[in-house]
Amino acid sequence: MARTKMTARMTTGGFCPRRQLAYKRCQLPPTIEADEETLFSCAECVRESPLTSEKVGQPQFSRSQKASATGGVKKPHRFRPGSEALRELRNNRRSNEDLILEVPFKNLVRQIAQDFKRHVVLASQEEADAYLAGLFVDNNFYAIIHAKRITIMPKDIQLARRIHGDC
Repeated sequence: MARTKMTARMTTGGFCPRRQLAYKRCQLPPTIEADEETLFSCAECVRESPLTSEKVGQPQFSRSQKASATGGVKKPHRFRPGSEALRELRNNRRSNEDLILEVPFKNLVRQIAQDFKRHVVLASQEEADAYLAGLFVDNNFYAIIHAKRITIMPKDIQLARRIHGDC
């Protein structure tokens, strides 16, 4: 399918135009009577002409001057979702530092290990022995039958772990 050109659209340069109130007057005490110039002379007062929507009585500023003069805050730069996470992953792969801090991890392991009873440690040791024995039996099986060799290689261990679903 042929590509089509995009139609040109009018842009506002990132600013969303907003209509302001027609009159916003200074809060003067009711006893003081002031003329038109006094009411709209301060910087906080804004008056728009009802016909042209231009600000009357104030000099024209550029957009950046308007933002700084009115106390507008520039929005912080935002990356697209996921790009920062990918950048962090790349940086973590390149670095040799541990992701988990050493001291809190040691404290957590010590705290958990203090709660173990003797028979729990023996049971976990037996389970680890049984797991390793089964893994080596499978390694030998894959080396002899699948690859037709006697020597066990690291790729046999990887295959056995993948089939068991350990990795």
